[in-house]
Amino acid sequence: MFKRIFMTLILMTALVLAACSDDSNEDENNEEEAADIPVEVAKTAEKDFTKEHTYIARTTPSDQMPVIPQGAGEVTELHVEAGESVEEGDVLAKIKSPQYGTIELESPMDGQVQNLNMKEDRPVSTEDPAAVIIAEDSVLLNFSITASDREFIAKDDEINYSMSAVDDEGKATVNSVSATAEENGLFAVEAEIDITEKDNFPIGTTAQVQLEEMVQKNALVVPTNAVINQGEGQLLFKVVDNKAVAVDIEVISMQSEETAVKPVNEGDLSAGDQVVITGQTAISDGQAVQIVGEDE
Repeated sequence: MFKRIFMTLILMTALVLAACSDDSNEDENNEEEAADIPVEVAKTAEKDFTKEHTYIARTTPSDQMPVIPQGAGEVTELHVEAGESVEEGDVLAKIKSPQYGTIELESPMDGQVQNLNMKEDRPVSTEDPAAVIIAEDSVLLNFSITASDREFIAKDDEINYSMSAVDDEGKATVNSVSATAEENGLFAVEAEIDITEKDNFPIGTTAQVQLEEMVQKNALVVPTNAVINQGEGQLLFKVVDNKAVAVDIEVISMQSEETAVKPVNEGDLSAGDQVVITGQTAISDGQAVQIVGEDE
């Protein structure tokens, strides 16, 4: 009899302890559910969404003229150096020619001396240029584009270029777009860079040219890392009154940094809304959140 009573007491004690443990776990779970999840947010923007097409271009002089002596002879005086700026009519050198006597070799245009092929007391001929004068006010960008990209560029357009080798960037004006394809199936484009304000601009080097394709005007744009793939669709979370609200979206165009989107239900997303960019994997619709970071 005593043994039965003892066993009963042990069983009741175990049941009471288990109940207390369940209550404790439930309280902890409730506290965890009630805790605000920290998230970072960014604001949506309404703007024109464009896509960049990049091509490699080569820089060439916009104008150049060879300097060829009237007759062969020996250079008696050399008045210029390679890279020196000259004006039309400046005397570059004096040449003693058996046929013409003393020849004053003049610059045919304003520009910079390149490919200088003269030295004092050395002979020059009429077969090879003694020098080349290139224009200093502008440089050409030459590149080729695909047939599909011809719709994004036209004569007189301004395009962006960059030259990482010399840390230079700016705009060039399109001079021409070929109407016919070259042998490789691409269309030649010539654009011009004004270099009057640039010193020692490199010629003969490569540059990157960016053409912009208009994807959509006045698009809703969000950071790409705000977009969550879920099954066959996509969604994102916006924050309203410190709670996460799931918004089903349609992706119009995605790039590495930004994505143009459209809410499945009109009015669910607007410019200026705060969308979650980090922490979204830990939240659900209606979850209480705490905004941290720069947009806090």
